[in-house]
Amino acid sequence: MSRIVVSVALLAGCLLATVAMVLAPTSGLLLLSLGSPDPVAPPAPALEPTARAEELFDRLPLPATQRVRQVAEDHGVVPLGRGVAVSIVPPAVALFTGHMSLARGPVDHGLETIASLAGGRLHESLIALETGNAALVKSACLASFGFADGLPASERDERPPRGVPLRVEVRWCDDEGVHHVIDASCLIRDRRTDRGLPPLPFVWTGSRMGPVSEPDGKGGVRETQAFLLAMGRVAVANLDCDDALIASPLPAPADLLRWEVNTALAPPLDQPVALVLSRAVLPVELRLDLAGELTLAGGVLLDDGALAVRLATAFANPAPGTLHGVRVRCPSGLPREADIAARARILRAAAHVAVWCLPVFEPDGADPGPEPRPCALPLPLP
Repeated sequence: MSRIVVSVALLAGCLLATVAMVLAPTSGLLLLSLGSPDPVAPPAPALEPTARAEELFDRLPLPATQRVRQVAEDHGVVPLGRGVAVSIVPPAVALFTGHMSLARGPVDHGLETIASLAGGRLHESLIALETGNAALVKSACLASFGFADGLPASERDERPPRGVPLRVEVRWCDDEGVHHVIDASCLIRDRRTDRGLPPLPFVWTGSRMGPVSEPDGKGGVRETQAFLLAMGRVAVANLDCDDALIASPLPAPADLLRWEVNTALAPPLDQPVALVLSRAVLPVELRLDLAGELTLAGGVLLDDGALAVRLATAFANPAPGTLHGVRVRCPSGLPREADIAARARILRAAAHVAVWCLPVFEPDGADPGPEPRPCALPLPLP
């Protein structure tokens, strides 16, 4: 009998040693000895190089329900023109007035746009801005932030946008004089999960000049260059849009009807609102090196297990109003295909530890920093 007990004990010890040898290389973290009170980090998520971004996005846990916050009345902004203002004291803010263009739906369309310039496609836009002056809108943002232009998401493949992350909030005053604010992303509802989205950063791309066709006055057409924000009139996009001033971090959905207005939180139809832009403060910051590997500050490589632990630490129990975004800085010259792979790794790791977050990719040097600087525009503009 004693021999049997010893044999069973030896067999159990061998099995434990084998499990430790298998898990240790994949987790990227040191496994603690048996009987330690400290928790063992979960093994790294399995690699799935062919998974689409939306498939990985759908594995994220259901986001927590959000609430509208009450705030004090805004002060310290100077009007630049109709419906456009900027802050004159830190922190930098660009503010655009408008009204709620949708309070539900749209029934026959997806919610493609968060905010459109006057004259835009209001049937699929949450907010109609008061101004139609595309040049003034971009100039107000440049005066406030000084960001370099980024790159829009690609409509041909899964490359996400590159640019400086922005916080985009919607503010309004109700009939009783109470001022409210909520992140614009929280006003989006996912029809597939029946949940609103958490606070998310959006991505400054700056729109761009591009080719357009126009009548030549002789019965034909001619090709010319135009500011595409003035043509498409999309100030803040919810779906991929090459023309938008500010892009969405959401992966492109296979079903364009996926997004709609979150009626539980949205202000009523025609409610006057202000769209407020400010620098995004994100709880996690990573880097991509020139080989496309995720690193910490100082160039320390981040394996999948350590990445999962870092995301769990930041997003498992976030404070109210925390932006669920991961800033990923990109060096100059890094191919954008690296962003696709990095986004897949981050989504896979987030799903593995059951937290909700999305990466945003910021080129090095795109943000000059929050230090005060002279405004580039005369105040006020007509």
